[in-house]
Amino acid sequence: MLEKLSVKKPYTILVMVVVIIMLGVVTLSGMTTDLLPRINIPYILVVTTYPGASPEKVETTICEPMESALGSVKGVKNVYSISNENYGIVELEFVDGTDMDATMVKVSSALDPIKDVLPEECGTPQLMELGTDMLASLYVAVSYDGMDQAQLTRFVEDTVVPRLERQDGVTSISKVGLVEKTVQVELNEEKVNALNDKILAKTDEAFAEALEDLEEAKKSLVDGQGDINENIDKLNENAQKLEDSKQDLVDGQKELEDGKKELADKQADLNQAKQDLEDGKKELQEKKDETYGQLAKASEALDQLAVYQAELTELEATREVIASQVQPYLDQINEGISGLDTVKSSIDQIEQSLTSVADTTIAIVQASNGYQILANIRTLALGLDTYPVIQAGLYSISGETKINEAITTLNTVNTEL
Repeated sequence: MLEKLSVKKPYTILVMVVVIIMLGVVTLSGMTTDLLPRINIPYILVVTTYPGASPEKVETTICEPMESALGSVKGVKNVYSISNENYGIVELEFVDGTDMDATMVKVSSALDPIKDVLPEECGTPQLMELGTDMLASLYVAVSYDGMDQAQLTRFVEDTVVPRLERQDGVTSISKVGLVEKTVQVELNEEKVNALNDKILAKTDEAFAEALEDLEEAKKSLVDGQGDINENIDKLNENAQKLEDSKQDLVDGQKELEDGKKELADKQADLNQAKQDLEDGKKELQEKKDETYGQLAKASEALDQLAVYQAELTELEATREVIASQVQPYLDQINEGISGLDTVKSSIDQIEQSLTSVADTTIAIVQASNGYQILANIRTLALGLDTYPVIQAGLYSISGETKINEAITTLNTVNTEL
């Protein structure tokens, strides 16, 4: 079909070919020559060192925690780990088109929380982004006329490598094929054997002496072992004495504590006795003050008794005066009733009653309890033509019972008269 179209429309085919050639030329002119073009490889390696750890320990303590932490980073497609002796590698594969610069920051942030979980011996996890920059981009061969291999090696190390390292964009330089200076020493076999024989003889002699010294040391060791056993026995004995001394010390401390406690109890008893003594002194002072008060009251009572005795003497005198005053009236009554036989008995009663009245008017003073009765007869009148009436006035300082008895007696006499 293409052949028919080419035959039928040759100009169209010619134009198409020209256009394709022009596009090819333009594209070729815009292309740059690059041995290793920059390629975005979506891989990141996390390398962690653990000196002295076995692969199994590296896997359980480093790789597995990192896989769990890094597996949740956005864009991760697969997670691989390699556990070797002394180090572990975790490989992260991301989907195509992932921004690796931003992903490096995310991975670093995801590693921060698990750094505290890793063992103290572990190194800091290192992040590595895979790319074409990791491959060598230039190989240089060096030659110099007139120089041997050693001189050329020194020229490369002293001149070429430092100059290349100062160039921009150079990360590292590896050297291959350089000559290293070595010194080879060949020994004379006969002299070596003769020297070995001398050394062996000296060694045998020294070994024999050392064996003798060893035997002596062994004997000394046996003797020393006996001394050590004896010292151990003494040490055990001293330890037993020390234990006994400790026990005696503990018992002494206990007795001291008991003595302190007993002393404290006695001190408390002494304080209580002092308090009781003070209370006794106070009570004795109170009794003394009370006794002095009672003595003062007794003195006052004695003074009052003397006063009562004086009043009693005065009352005795008053009774004598009253008796002398009553006697004339009694004589008149006896004269008035001498002719009346019918009232003789009554007159006798009157006389007895008057005598009783005179006796009743005596003031009774009881010194023990301070009572006094004062009887003072004011008026005693007797008429021939009327019934005699006796009025008595009683005044008492105290003694209500005696006063009532005297009043009852006077009323009876008055009724009879």
